[in-house]
Amino acid sequence: MNKNVPIKYFVLGLLSIIIIFAGGLYLIPSTLQPVLIALLLAYAFDPVIDYFEKKGASRKKVVFWFLILVIALVIIMITVLIPYLVIQLGDLIENLPKYVMKALNWISTQIPLGTNTIKDKILAVVEKQYNTENFTNLAKFIKISFSSTAKWFISLAGALIIPVFFYFFLLDIDRLKSGIFKMIPKPYQQFIKVRLMKFDEVLSGFIRGQLTVVMILSLLYSIGLLIVGIPYGFLIGIIAGILNIVPYLGVSLGILASLLMAFIG
Repeated sequence: MNKNVPIKYFVLGLLSIIIIFAGGLYLIPSTLQPVLIALLLAYAFDPVIDYFEKKGASRKKVVFWFLILVIALVIIMITVLIPYLVIQLGDLIENLPKYVMKALNWISTQIPLGTNTIKDKILAVVEKQYNTENFTNLAKFIKISFSSTAKWFISLAGALIIPVFFYFFLLDIDRLKSGIFKMIPKPYQQFIKVRLMKFDEVLSGFIRGQLTVVMILSLLYSIGLLIVGIPYGFLIGIIAGILNIVPYLGVSLGILASLLMAFIG
């Protein structure tokens, strides 16, 4: 990351890309959405391909094997990781009223309270709004809906089209960029090219760096919490790793959630 550029500009740039991408998915026809997704993925992973190409490898071969690796990782996520996360989330929601009661009972033993107290009011709200039956139904809904969502995703024609476009975009993304620059009037080409290249270097470096940090920390947190036996450790680790894109937020919430689950779980 370029340390001379304030963090707020990175955040604004990242939010701009997210808004533009989300708006594009919403506005363009569904038949073109896989193309937009494939183009964004090709932009994100192009530096990886360029690195191996500079080492003397054939770009076509590197793109092919990289695509195979990405498809394998996606299959693992859909068939193993996501179902496990959904199951943990459903179990957590189902058991949440019990954990709330445990926490409130512990608080009441540490801080003596009368009958008309904050604790009684909280218990009343929990019993009324978040009774066990509602949480159980919600947990069942999450577990059941996952299977249908996964089937819906896999059955999408776009899920098959995206890798195809991703492959060809990665092969020809440099020529695609050159073609876009040629569409700009010649008097402005150099001016716009320099600034776009700088924007691409700074912002894409930040995005890729943050994604790398998120993946590594999510993996480390999840494995660490599972080893020490924290209930729902895998779920807490993934969420903490993702939230780490905001400095100190992920690790702070991860520690707090882990301590709470270790105590009341």
